[in-house]
Amino acid sequence: MNYISDLATSPAAARARAAEPCISGPFPARVKGLDARGERFKFSTALDCLSAAYCEVRLEGVPEPGRHISVATRVHHAVFILRGIVLGVLPRASGARCVAVRITRYRFVRHAESN
Repeated sequence: MNYISDLATSPAAARARAAEPCISGPFPARVKGLDARGERFKFSTALDCLSAAYCEVRLEGVPEPGRHISVATRVHHAVFILRGIVLGVLPRASGARCVAVRITRYRFVRHAESN
């Protein structure tokens, strides 16, 4: 049993996330970090959900719970970088896999130009 993974998938954790206000995506994102083998990865994906302390990122090659990742994203016109710790995998009804991430740091980068 993995304690960090259980934090992401337990019924109590799901209720806590549901009670926290969030912005639902998808929003474009670039993710980088280390995979389960310790090799660096960087690719484009989507951010599905964002709250003050938590986000959900679509990832196929899932890093291990406890690994640190960085997510650069654009939500509406704001561009920022999130850093956090992978909590675990959240399966979706569509079959997609999302990674639950506890945000440990964030940085506002710029206000994107509107098109």
